[in-house]
Amino acid sequence: MGPFRFFSLNKPSDWKRGMTCNVSIDSAGLALKQTEQYGIAAKISLSEWEVEGPGAIADLAPGRQDRIYLLDESAALWLYDPDNRHLEPLLREGHGIFTSSAYLAAAGDTVLAADPYADTPLIAFHAANSQAVWSYGDYRGERLYPLSATQAGGCFLVLAMADDSRIVLLRLGSSGQLLAETEIDSARVLPEGMEAPLAALQGRFQLAGTEDGTAWLLDTGTGRLLRLPDGSEPEWFSEAVRQPTPSGIALDGRGSLFIGDASGEAAGDNRHTLLLAEMSGEQCTVRPMASYHGRSDKLLTNASGQLYAWNRAEATVTVLQLLPRTNSCGNGRYEGTWISCSLDSTRSENEWHKAVLEADVEEGLQLRLSWFASDRKTVALGGRVLDLDQYISDPDIPAEEKLQTLKPLWTHTLTNPQDALLVSAKGRYLWLKLEWVGSETASPLLRRLRIYDPRMSYLSYLPAVYQEDEKSRSFLERYLSLFATFMEDMDETIAGIARYFDPDATDGPYLRWLASWLGLSPDEHWTEQQLRLWMREAPDLYRFRGTRAAISRMVEIYTGEAPMIIEHFQIRHLLENAEFRETASRLYSDDPYTFCVLVKPEHAASDKQKYVLQQLLDAQKPAFTEAKLVVLQPWMNMDMHTYLGINTTLAEPSWLKLDHRATLPYHTVLIDVERDNRMDIHTRLGLDSELE
Repeated sequence: MGPFRFFSLNKPSDWKRGMTCNVSIDSAGLALKQTEQYGIAAKISLSEWEVEGPGAIADLAPGRQDRIYLLDESAALWLYDPDNRHLEPLLREGHGIFTSSAYLAAAGDTVLAADPYADTPLIAFHAANSQAVWSYGDYRGERLYPLSATQAGGCFLVLAMADDSRIVLLRLGSSGQLLAETEIDSARVLPEGMEAPLAALQGRFQLAGTEDGTAWLLDTGTGRLLRLPDGSEPEWFSEAVRQPTPSGIALDGRGSLFIGDASGEAAGDNRHTLLLAEMSGEQCTVRPMASYHGRSDKLLTNASGQLYAWNRAEATVTVLQLLPRTNSCGNGRYEGTWISCSLDSTRSENEWHKAVLEADVEEGLQLRLSWFASDRKTVALGGRVLDLDQYISDPDIPAEEKLQTLKPLWTHTLTNPQDALLVSAKGRYLWLKLEWVGSETASPLLRRLRIYDPRMSYLSYLPAVYQEDEKSRSFLERYLSLFATFMEDMDETIAGIARYFDPDATDGPYLRWLASWLGLSPDEHWTEQQLRLWMREAPDLYRFRGTRAAISRMVEIYTGEAPMIIEHFQIRHLLENAEFRETASRLYSDDPYTFCVLVKPEHAASDKQKYVLQQLLDAQKPAFTEAKLVVLQPWMNMDMHTYLGINTTLAEPSWLKLDHRATLPYHTVLIDVERDNRMDIHTRLGLDSELE
């Protein structure tokens, strides 16, 4: 390009010729890696009811469509919709079916109450009518005493004690069928020397499960975790959780395990009491999640993948959901680095000119550029001689080690450059280092990078006296580079001016400006694809302007489908018939110089689209004629524009189906399958009955 050469990096294959640390590469460019982290979506109060509501909450369970089932201390069962702030009772106080010691779980429209003190330990209700649908009372003939319950993958998990001697984990289907059972060594579950009184075990265990059948059990008394893979031996994690009061466990859709903490009685406690557990061998390590502060007496997940943290003391439920977040480094900062392999100018002692970056950098974020130039690819660093390209590309060396080793090379750094002169960049090879500094929710995006060489300075056009003093020479060279950049950009624009006249190369406002050259005034309803197609066919459209074919093609370009065009000669026989004359005249007009263009309703859904179509017709129609735009309606009415297969469909009557997905279509016929000829059972002579 003129006196310059440049290296252009604008494709993923270009960026991959180097090393990255916490930087993602895609077709849009380079940015800090993104991840998903839980953030607070809502906070629900369980005590401030506008009308009569439940008392103190004893247990809760998330249901469908983000609804919550609440069990209060009077054993009343409620359904609460937080989106609409709607509360309704399912079972009133005094129902006597279960007590306030029950554990709640919900799968679909089925709510399970697992109560060790009730006559029926496990009983399930339908949420729509509060009717019991199934119950479960014993295990192999022994009385069950539930210790915890939850739902996983549309099924119920119940931890129970059988006849004060055995601990069993039951997996029950939503219809009450026993899907799987696992007996657990009670000596490993129950505290040493305990004879397992129910009062001592109340609320001690918390359950979580996955769709593949794996269950997790948290003993809040000892902090131990038990993993129960489906069909495999149980696996214990001794002393897994070391926070003061582990209180809840939950698994999200990604398989991440979360543990709650009920320590800190003071409201507004700033402890990170939501922990993410990571398993390694027989050890479990936990790390705090900064997205939630305060106590969490119970953790739950709903069908939408949200995480619920119940604070019993404050009577609140905090809803957390996955939100896009910037991935942080090991030091907790939102930073990333990319280092290039060498750019080869093929000339020794080459003076590199400048770097031009096309990037999106929001306020408060930073994108830093550093460089290093040398005539050799090998350098001495840390007492070693390194081939820089091999060292940078070596996948076995950790990125953090590379950054620390190469740190002495980068002696010049620019922050948020757009057009930067590369000072003291002299050598055949050039290496670049780019650093991203983002925030929790945003990252700079580098779209394109150009490196120009050789060095061209306006200083060479000035007398030699301006180049004698080194300090003033450096300043003047950098000062004149501002004007050089302006002129170079102008030269580049002029050199590439042809692309602005190519519909396939230009876009945005230039494309619409180019369309105006051909007599079209496109507004926001014209997409760029439509404009390009129209300009590509403009010569033929203007050549056949005013013809039926040109009008049809013009409408097809805008709507994506050819219209129906009705001309006067096609309806002349209707106008000559007295029976149809009035209807035909009303629908199509009796003016011989009027024609109708019929389009489907989705092609003219708004008044603006109708206006654009009418403008097109007026611009394309022959002189002294009228183009009538008709928008077909998606129904069949006599004496209207009814075209079979276009806006009208004939269907066979269908049988009535009463299920949760079906509605009653307007063409459904209610009949009996068996048409017997009994008296007073729709006996209609000649239709379903005969006299013999």
